[in-house]
Amino acid sequence: WAHLDIAGTAWAEEVEPTQPKGATGWGVRLLNRLIEANFEDR
Repeated sequence: WAHLDIAGTAWAEEVEPTQPKGATGWGVRLLNRLIEANFEDR
């Protein structure tokens, strides 16, 4: 279990060059890569 406090980065009020307006999905790719690299058999 892990609690990641991402409230400040989870929502974008404006469109930015690297993200659309709305939910950012912050941390999802990082966690996916961590799990793939350390916990899944290859």
